[in-house]
Amino acid sequence: MLMTQLLWICVFTGIGSQAYVEEFNRANSFYMEGEYRRAADVYERLVVEGVEHPVVFYNLGNAYYKLRQLGYAIANYHRAIYLKPNFTMAKENLTTCITETRQKLALPEPQSWGKVFYFLHSSFSPKTVYYLALTIWLGLWAVLAYHSIRPSRMSIVLALFLAILSITSGISAWQKAHPPRLAVTCEPEVPVRYGPGDAETLRFNLYEGDRAIIEEQKDDWVRVATANGDRGWARRKDFLLVGPPYETRTKQETPHNKEGIDKQ
Repeated sequence: MLMTQLLWICVFTGIGSQAYVEEFNRANSFYMEGEYRRAADVYERLVVEGVEHPVVFYNLGNAYYKLRQLGYAIANYHRAIYLKPNFTMAKENLTTCITETRQKLALPEPQSWGKVFYFLHSSFSPKTVYYLALTIWLGLWAVLAYHSIRPSRMSIVLALFLAILSITSGISAWQKAHPPRLAVTCEPEVPVRYGPGDAETLRFNLYEGDRAIIEEQKDDWVRVATANGDRGWARRKDFLLVGPPYETRTKQETPHNKEGIDKQ
């Protein structure tokens, strides 16, 4: 059963300014009153303004689930889990949403060369992975400095170990900050063709909530790959990129162009 209760946070370090906290609380109030569209609009506005917090994405996913827009719900649960990998409620809600999609497609896996690094950082937040890599790198230089003062075989061995660990953690941190371009279909049905163009032969269809990796883009078309190995070209506008960076429901929307967003 999907848990759609809201989570409330009152931490300025997570949300930002007082204005952002007030907007977040206003969105929660709309949700509690059953005004899910208005709640989603305000949460989306926070995303446009650069607020990146797992609870904001989790609540936004709940609002979209209430609106029965599974694609947007799934994308935002993924965002919450990316920022907080141990976010149990978001994981459970994501699983429930996937079971309600037409095809119930699995999540596409990283490329084979990246699976090792994915295993290293999949359970940690981006900040944790970054600071861990930075700590190891600084430790390496500390050992090298010590070795320059008091040379020893032990310090050489330790420096070599930290050098290998530094390279590994650095690649892991880079990969964590640049995840595969996971996208979610947000239209009821999305035709995927053999080439980038409406005249190209239909290869297969994706449906709302299906997840795919964007491998390439040509103008308004993207080549997507699914977990079962199917590939083809589809309209970019039919997908919401999970990110980062984080897209909104209207992809052209910017902080200075928010037509259609509730401003009350």
